[in-house]
Amino acid sequence: MFTNLRRCRISTAQTASQGPTSSLRSASRKSVSARAASSWGRWAAYSLVLAGLSACQVDSPDGPDASDDTASVEMWAAVGGASADGKGFLDWQDGAATPAIIRGPQGGQHIWVSVRMRGLSPKKLKMTIEMARKDNSVVVKPGAVPLILTLKPSAALPSTFEFAALTAFVKCPCQVVGKPLGVRLDLADLYGRTFQTSATITPTWDGDCSSPPSSSCALQ
Repeated sequence: MFTNLRRCRISTAQTASQGPTSSLRSASRKSVSARAASSWGRWAAYSLVLAGLSACQVDSPDGPDASDDTASVEMWAAVGGASADGKGFLDWQDGAATPAIIRGPQGGQHIWVSVRMRGLSPKKLKMTIEMARKDNSVVVKPGAVPLILTLKPSAALPSTFEFAALTAFVKCPCQVVGKPLGVRLDLADLYGRTFQTSATITPTWDGDCSSPPSSSCALQ
């Protein structure tokens, strides 16, 4: 017992005799250890986040994931019209369609355009519609406007998706009424797959075209 007490006293005396330098070294070692522990903790947390992300199912930009069965379907698309109230799909493929140019609630004019497609992913599908006169290839103003929308399954055709009544704007209806227009549809899905199709229409318009066109419509 006395021997252990004597050893304790000697050890205490030696520690005290080491002075401030020894204390600073000890504190430094503790600080390094604390920083190492903190760094290890951050690394461990980062590893857990990566592990969680790898376990999640995400769409690959290089191709469809396992849940997307559109890759096994041959690509096809059709551009058509809609009823006056913006519903359904009206076939334009025979080139004889005469859709009406409709007055919008905000003072503009447009033609209803509907889309059907298969073989591409319907999620966030980029659709670009452009109309141009067939006689001189002049694009109908204001031109193409890309839209990104998700299509719903078609009730009429299997493995097909559709979207009814997109607005193809017509700035100068009097300059295109009664003239054949080519309607081009460009599709691009999330995985880089693309498809293009077109149709020919001859729009109608019940507005007054007796006045000279405005300067912005003169070249339409």
